[in-house]
Amino acid sequence: MDKLGAGQFAILLGGNGLAARYQERIALLYSENYDSFIKLLYKDLDGLINQFQANPQNRNKKNEDGLTEEFVTNLCTAGYTASHDTSSGGHVDITVRIGVHSWIGEAKKDSKFDEGFKQLCTRYRPASGNFEHNHAGMLLYLCKGPNILKRKKAWEKKLKTLDFESISTYDCKENLNHFYSSHVHDVTGREFIVRHMPVALQFTPTDASARRSKTAQSVKILNEKNEVKTRATKKSISK
Repeated sequence: MDKLGAGQFAILLGGNGLAARYQERIALLYSENYDSFIKLLYKDLDGLINQFQANPQNRNKKNEDGLTEEFVTNLCTAGYTASHDTSSGGHVDITVRIGVHSWIGEAKKDSKFDEGFKQLCTRYRPASGNFEHNHAGMLLYLCKGPNILKRKKAWEKKLKTLDFESISTYDCKENLNHFYSSHVHDVTGREFIVRHMPVALQFTPTDASARRSKTAQSVKILNEKNEVKTRATKKSISK
């Protein structure tokens, strides 16, 4: 058998695909091709999103910042310079850089997607300061509510009602759960392209095991409340 390269070996192991694309990221350090950076970054983000969605029970209760930090940590491990809440015209949820390239993203959990989009498009600036870096993203953490396609369609419909010049949307060919929006940026006057990426973290099983678990959790919470009341009563009597 021929010797396997690091990327080929990583593919055989499976996982989110980040290890398999390591050499491509190294090449970006010496390339000025911004489109190649965006294409690779979205492959890596899709791999992470799939990993998150495979085990929603482990992340469903996490807050917005906790989920975003997990994304950032994984991107750093993959070789990007990524950060959370970095100043770039404001405090951007996710900033990603490699070589001369940069990308910014906003993350919201279950609501206020419109506010996140407005911040992304009117307040924040490319981390590099280069307005030719005209791609950005929205991570939409869906931890409750209807299925991912219904939420995607509802957000896409609402997006078109926001007050942005010549805003339009189109499907993402690489991931049917995602879509792109395009509009004229207020500052640059150029096309600004945002990839909208729902992350399906809903977890509401209804099988017998889930019902027993829910009942046990309810009993535990009730017992804890009763214990607090009992301690408070004893303390009051002792006074």
